Amino acid sequence: MFFLATLGTMLLTDLTPGDPAVQIAGETASEEQLQAVREKHNLDDPIHIRWWEWTTGVLTGDFGESHISRQPIATLIKQRLPITLQLTAMAAVMSVVLVVPLALLAAYRQGSWFDRFVNTMSATMIAVPGFVLGLVLVLIVGIKLNWFPVSLWVPLTEDPLENLRHAILPASTLAIGETAIMLPVLRADVTATLEQDYITLARAKGISSSRILVRHALRPSSISLVTLMGLAMARLFGGTVIIETIFGLQGIGGLLVTSIRGKDLIVTQGLVMFIAVVYITANLVVDLLYSRLDPRVAVE
Repeated sequence: MFFLATLGTMLLTDLTPGDPAVQIAGETASEEQLQAVREKHNLDDPIHIRWWEWTTGVLTGDFGESHISRQPIATLIKQRLPITLQLTAMAAVMSVVLVVPLALLAAYRQGSWFDRFVNTMSATMIAVPGFVLGLVLVLIVGIKLNWFPVSLWVPLTEDPLENLRHAILPASTLAIGETAIMLPVLRADVTATLEQDYITLARAKGISSSRILVRHALRPSSISLVTLMGLAMARLFGGTVIIETIFGLQGIGGLLVTSIRGKDLIVTQGLVMFIAVVYITANLVVDLLYSRLDPRVAVE
C-alpha cells in the first residue's frame, strides 16, 4: 500500500501542468540553468527510477529534502504536525461525545420523534460536503456571531485558551461530518442488541434502563463504532487538507496543498507516505481492539 500510494502520487504529479525545474530555478532562469536543475534533482530520469530511488531512501529513514525550501521533509512534518494532530484528536473526541449519547437515546426511544429527528439530521449532514459546512460555520458562527476566530493559529504552549478558541471551528467542522457517519451505525447496532435475550433478562431483574444501555448494550454494540473510529482517524487526518485551507491553518494539510501548487514533488510524496502510514496504523489498532471489546474475536 505504501509503494502503490507513492507511485500513484508520482504519476499524478507528473501529469500536472508545469515544469518542476522552473519552480525551483525561477521563471527567469535560462535553459542551461533549468537543465542543470533537472540533472541535479534527477528530474530527467524515468519515473520508475525516480520512484525507486526515493522509496529505497525512505526505507533507510531518508525522506529527502524540499526542492524549494531546502529543508528536510522530516523537519517540515515535525513543524506542521501539532496543528493537524490537535484538530484530528479534538474532532475525534467531539464525535464520540456526540455519537454515544445520541445513539443510545435514539435506540432506546426507537420510532419516537427524537429517533426520527436524529436520523434526519444524520442524513442531512452526510449530504453536506465538509468544505460547504466549514464555509457556513465561518460565515454564521465566526463572522456574523463573532463567537470564534476564523483564521490564524495560536500554539497550545503559548496560550491554551486562545488555542482552543482558534481550534473550535475547524475541529467542529471535521467532527460534524464524522458524527453523521457513525451515529446511524451505532444506533442500529444498539437497537439490535436491545432485542437480545440477555437484555430482556436484565430488564426482568429490574436493572435501570440507563445501566442496561451503558453497561450491557453499549460494549457489544461498539465493534462497528470502533471500526468507523479507526477509519475516521485516518479520514480526519486527510480531511484537514480542505479544512486547513478554509481556515488558513499551516498544518500537514496546508503543507500538502502548498507542495502540490509549487510542484515540490518530493514533499508531496513524503506527505502522502506519512498519511498512508497513519491510515494503515489506525486500521491495525482497530483490529487489535476487537479482541478487547469481544473476546469471541480472539478465540476465532
